[in-house]
Amino acid sequence: MHHSENVGQKKRPDILTGFPDTRMVFHTPGIYRYAVTVSMIAKSSCGGVKADTIFTGEVEIRVSSEPVTGRLNFQAYGQG
Repeated sequence: MHHSENVGQKKRPDILTGFPDTRMVFHTPGIYRYAVTVSMIAKSSCGGVKADTIFTGEVEIRVSSEPVTGRLNFQAYGQG
């Protein structure tokens, strides 16, 4: 995941990538844009690893100063 922009940002968010979830903690309200590549990784029949890209695109996250509870879903636009 590559951070591309946040206007007026004081501190970059904390990002912990993982499977099946990625955790992002934002410290400042604003608009965050990320270039994202999602790959599916599996064991191949030869004992190696096979990787297929299933999504490449930009994700825009708008962070408000208003509190939000629960789990959030967002849409991403790109090739997938």
